[in-house]
Amino acid sequence: MWTRARPWQGSVREQDPLWFVQGHVIRSFKPGWWFSLSGGFAHGGRSHVNGDRKQDDARARYLALSLGMPLGSNQSLKVTYLATNTHIAQGSNTDTLVLGWSMNWGL
Repeated sequence: MWTRARPWQGSVREQDPLWFVQGHVIRSFKPGWWFSLSGGFAHGGRSHVNGDRKQDDARARYLALSLGMPLGSNQSLKVTYLATNTHIAQGSNTDTLVLGWSMNWGL
């Protein structure tokens, strides 16, 4: 256990580290256009209250696919699909579509 909280009403909470590993592959295929594949995995973070081990650890996978495209000389658009999958009783599995717009300047 790495972190220790101050006692609260006589209870002490400690938490194991939460580890996360991630990777990204990005490919440009036209001027200003790009595609990326990203993935990650989280594990750990279990807590202990007064020495009792709780069932609150985190185990989750993340996957993202993104496409970036230019909208002229100084603007761009990005579309991303993000999926998460938790492997614990209390968690959430998500499928998310994200749309982002960027204004670029200075170069």
